[in-house]
Amino acid sequence: MRKVILAFALLLFYASDTFAQKTLADSLQQKLPFTKDTARVTLLNKISTLVASSDSKKSLAISQEALKLAQDLNFKNGIAQSHRTLGIAWLYNNDHQQATENLQLSGDMALANKQWELAIQNYLNLGGMYCSIFGNYVKGMEFYTKALGVCESQNISYKIYDAYSGIAYIYQHQHENKKALDYYMKALGYLEKTNDHNSLGILYQNIGEHYQEAQQLNEAVSYLAKSLEAFKRGGSKGGTISTLTSLSDVYRQQGFVDKALAGDMEALAISKTITYERAKYYVYN
Repeated sequence: MRKVILAFALLLFYASDTFAQKTLADSLQQKLPFTKDTARVTLLNKISTLVASSDSKKSLAISQEALKLAQDLNFKNGIAQSHRTLGIAWLYNNDHQQATENLQLSGDMALANKQWELAIQNYLNLGGMYCSIFGNYVKGMEFYTKALGVCESQNISYKIYDAYSGIAYIYQHQHENKKALDYYMKALGYLEKTNDHNSLGILYQNIGEHYQEAQQLNEAVSYLAKSLEAFKRGGSKGGTISTLTSLSDVYRQQGFVDKALAGDMEALAISKTITYERAKYYVYN
């Protein structure tokens, strides 16, 4: 089940079109010599995020430059954003501890700065990382609840469905199935009104794995197939890998060995196009 929440943790971190991202990054870099002060901080952070998946070392150096400049300028919003891009860069460099530390700094600073959406996104990613990478569901619940609290206290719906979905996942892990289903349905109520394919992919995958655990395998395949389609539309390579391997697990349970092998091979091919090692783990296990 930790494959599912890994996809959630990584949604933001996988570019949907690597070539397009690189082209945009190159274009923005041409503006750097003519950009100063707070505008330069913002530009550096954009470039760092764009190149993170293709050149993690470069992303790390750029985000560190952005953070230093923001600190020198006492640019509080820029400091919060720079810690986020630094966290993303560390994630791509497979340093999970540095990633979580910087994402939490970013979230807490954003909260103090009233950068509500930035705070929410950081707390959601932290919730996912603590569950999928560290197996710490108590911390995971803490950060999902923080994200939900910001949404509710500020009366904003930004990513509230991801908070509901994350909380539901933890209840599912704890075998509190009624609570899990209640939160999944709350999430679905919001997601049906959006075009957030990646979040919908996660929700479908959660429900699919719920049915898998209940040995309702046809229902599991149905929801996992919806998940795979959503992740591909959203361009999430991490989500696509995790769903393919989940589908393969169900196919093996059903005795469809050829379908299972085909899914594993597709996941393996995608894994060779990314740098993040944790996502690759699920292809081989």
